[in-house]
Amino acid sequence: MADEFAEWIYGLVAKEHELAEFAEWVYSSKELEARLNAEEYLAIISLDYSQSASVYEVEKILRKYIDLGRYYEWFISRILYKIIDRPTDADKYIEQCYELYCNGFGFLKDLALNYGLNIRVPPSNYSADSWYELTTAEQAKLIDGFYPDVAESAQQVLNWFSDRKITIIDRDERNSSVNYLDRRLKARLP
Repeated sequence: MADEFAEWIYGLVAKEHELAEFAEWVYSSKELEARLNAEEYLAIISLDYSQSASVYEVEKILRKYIDLGRYYEWFISRILYKIIDRPTDADKYIEQCYELYCNGFGFLKDLALNYGLNIRVPPSNYSADSWYELTTAEQAKLIDGFYPDVAESAQQVLNWFSDRKITIIDRDERNSSVNYLDRRLKARLP
């Protein structure tokens, strides 16, 4: 979905890259030098990447190169692929869908309300009111009950992205609103 330049920037913003790893890429990337103007490139390569505050400086310089819509599609896609792959911490990714839905990504409604909310607040037939208070056996039972349906729902959202039925435009951080185009067919009312 994203080129190498975007992958590195998105990965830094999403905190998937360590600052030292990002610095290595900065010093070796020909693409970075080609994309930035001379002043920006000099500023990026002159940063002291041993300082954690450098990440904010990098983001400030590179923000204009980040398409927020594409970033969020990339970010959400990574979560959805994790759900499909079902790692041992799948609960974390399923719950993230609930958090994203609550933050304006309405197209995640099925994943959020049918699965993510049940991670946040387990159904009443479980022994606790929180995922972390459930026994390991109960956690496994709850997750097992989601599959394969949760993976199919995640794949459906990925298909919406690839078919451009959902296109995220941007997100206003100040009021947590998300602007996206929804080209899914709506059911006609009788």
